[in-house]
Amino acid sequence: PVAKIIKGRVTTQVAAVFKPTWFQVFPGTDLSVPMSVSYGIDGEQPPQSSVSQEELGNASVGLEFNINETWNVTARYAAYFGPVPNGTAGPLADRDNVSLTVKRTF
Repeated sequence: PVAKIIKGRVTTQVAAVFKPTWFQVFPGTDLSVPMSVSYGIDGEQPPQSSVSQEELGNASVGLEFNINETWNVTARYAAYFGPVPNGTAGPLADRDNVSLTVKRTF
C-alpha cells in the first residue's frame, strides 16, 4: 500500500543545547556541563501516536569529564515535562532518569 500524506499535520518545536567547557580543571582533565531542552509549541497528534506533541518537552543536564583524552565519564539527569491530560501521556510521565557512562579510547 502507498502511504498517504495527510495535510495539516504540522508540529512546531524548539530545542536548545548548551555545553560550556572548562579546560584543565584538574591536571589532564577537562570538564563540560552539557544541558539541553526541547519543547513542543503546538501541533496535531501524529496518525501513528496516541500522544499529542503540544506542550510536551524534555530536558537534561550533566557533568562530563574528559581525562587525558583517553577516558570520558558522563553523569546525566534527563526529565520529561508537560501536561498529562486524561492519562494519555502516562507512558512519558515516568521517564526521568539518571545515567552514568564511562568510555575508554584506545
